[in-house]
Amino acid sequence: MAAVALQNSAFVIVRALSRNTFGDEYSPLEAQVATEAVKLCVCALVCARSGELGRTARGIRDVLSPAGVYLLMNIMSYMALRSVDASTFALISQLKLMATALFAAASGRAAGARRWLAILVVTLGVLLAAGRAAPPGSAARAGACLALVEVGLAGASSVAFESVLKRGDESVWLRNVQLSCCTLLVGVPALLVRESVGRGWTALGGACVLLGAAGGLLVALSLKHACAVSKSMATACSLVITTCFQFASSGKVDAVAACGCAVCCVGVLQYAIN
Repeated sequence: MAAVALQNSAFVIVRALSRNTFGDEYSPLEAQVATEAVKLCVCALVCARSGELGRTARGIRDVLSPAGVYLLMNIMSYMALRSVDASTFALISQLKLMATALFAAASGRAAGARRWLAILVVTLGVLLAAGRAAPPGSAARAGACLALVEVGLAGASSVAFESVLKRGDESVWLRNVQLSCCTLLVGVPALLVRESVGRGWTALGGACVLLGAAGGLLVALSLKHACAVSKSMATACSLVITTCFQFASSGKVDAVAACGCAVCCVGVLQYAIN
């Protein structure tokens, strides 16, 4: 779970630097296709060594819906980061915890009363910090709306993919091969109609691709061995790292945002204890 938090923080910061600070012009779709290609290569290699690669076609229909949703939400996250800063995006993204908990409850996996209290405390801290950190303007509001839609999609897809991972005897690596294949079947044809494929890439763009691929693997492992709500709680820890990075880079500390982060930390600890 610590690895999930660190990866999420690094991914948001590097992606924001790439898109906003250095103005990289690669397309979000191109970045997502590259991410899935890297993940597919790694997982296919592991499956080939274990002799599991020949079972790729088995149960591939189970991952069709999560694959489409993951592709859409990742493209939307790149678009949102054009309008909001890294800390605001990370803070809004922490609402994935509440969305995931609600979808999990709807599927019959409700948390206990004390854990619901912890989830509400974390969400309160997120809203407190996000409301203070969000910059004004219509562009920022549009970016925030995109981030909120991505939050809802993430909650639903996490619960659905957790069910897929735990239902059969397929490994996480094989499920990721299936997921990447389905995503690339949609993403590559859409990418080929573009005229500017391969333009605007820098080292930071490449780092985003690698971090995104690592994140996909870490999320799958956490869903397999824990649960969607615990994974979302781990990513909530990333807001502290991301906000501290923004404080350090700007030289200014916002007391309200810092208070929100502190409230989130209390909620995360309460959830872990209970």
